[in-house]
Amino acid sequence: MRAAAWVEVVRPVNVLALAAATAVGARLSGASGFSAILVVPALVAAFGYARNDSIDTEPDIRNHPRRPIPTGRLTKGEARALGWGCLAAAAALMLAAHPSPRFYGLFALAAALLYAYSPWLKDRGAWGPVTVTVLSGLAVVWGSWLGPHPERAVAAALVAASVTFARECAKDLADLEGDRAAGRGTWPARAGEARVQTAVRAASAAGLLALPLPWLHGDVTPAYAFVAMGVGAPLLLRAIWKAPADQASARASSVALKATLYAGVAGLWLGAPR
Repeated sequence: MRAAAWVEVVRPVNVLALAAATAVGARLSGASGFSAILVVPALVAAFGYARNDSIDTEPDIRNHPRRPIPTGRLTKGEARALGWGCLAAAAALMLAAHPSPRFYGLFALAAALLYAYSPWLKDRGAWGPVTVTVLSGLAVVWGSWLGPHPERAVAAALVAASVTFARECAKDLADLEGDRAAGRGTWPARAGEARVQTAVRAASAAGLLALPLPWLHGDVTPAYAFVAMGVGAPLLLRAIWKAPADQASARASSVALKATLYAGVAGLWLGAPR
């Protein structure tokens, strides 16, 4: 149970998905072989998840009561220590790999944004979803810098960013009850549910329009269209047609948009030229 809690607090599925998105960026740009630097964004994300849980303990009692800290399987101090350990491991990989200076700059930016996210940016309305959106797109960019053609991953990064913004808005709507009770200033708590529901629809529409871009731009083969567009397009249409009206529908939208992201990553991987 204790070991499972240590793993659970860093959201292993989300971290693996981010690592896959980074690898997709590298694959699209024509990078050859494996580089340890590909693991860095996933470790930085693990830092962010653990830090977030160590701070969001009060709203998580209502919103996510089964997480390790609300259930007592992990303490806030242990989650913080694990998060900093993940960030230290990422820094060690950076130092060992000796990448170009731009990697150090992006590493510092991502670490700073995640450090500021839970106590400050998350409580600044739209800045919360925007922060996570920027980081998701930059994970693809990070991987693309390892290959000779990083421009081939730009369209993929746009797709990831659009769908991530829609999902983050849906997540904030799903967590609104607990966030309000804890006095958090998330976007729906500050601006009202209607505005954020509109944002879910608008970002989903942007994602739907961006979805074919990697294929139309010639970055991927038709395999991408079958997987990413075949799965992602119907889910995005659902998000546009049926805006989340309550906690249950917001959670359903969040899950559907996450599935869209997974389908996109799988499609980009399968469709990347070899």
